[in-house]
Amino acid sequence: MLSDSFGLVAIVGLGMAIARRVVMRPKHVVSLTEDGIALGLLLLLFVQGFVTEGLRIAATELRDNPALALWSPGGYVVALLLQDLSVPTLRLIHRYTWWFHAVTAFVFIGYLSFGSSTTSSTAL
Repeated sequence: MLSDSFGLVAIVGLGMAIARRVVMRPKHVVSLTEDGIALGLLLLLFVQGFVTEGLRIAATELRDNPALALWSPGGYVVALLLQDLSVPTLRLIHRYTWWFHAVTAFVFIGYLSFGSSTTSSTAL
């Protein structure tokens, strides 16, 4: 429950940061394209995490042990939205979503090193 709560807070915070850099754009905030990409990738990772968790919960806990599913409120909400799909369909989508989430995480890690090296090289 604690990790889901922090994940939901992170999604709200990332949404606020993106809105500040893209919509509000205060003059005193220097915003690089790399900042927006990093924030967008982080937001995508958190959302993917809840979707992947929700697919797993919908395929297993929601039917077998619904009381246990309540301990993951973010994934539980996603699971409720997907509960009408068949278990084999949920498992198949979960498998692809999990791999997409893993690839996105590695892209984000790689981008962090690329983004920081680009920023430091342009600062020189």
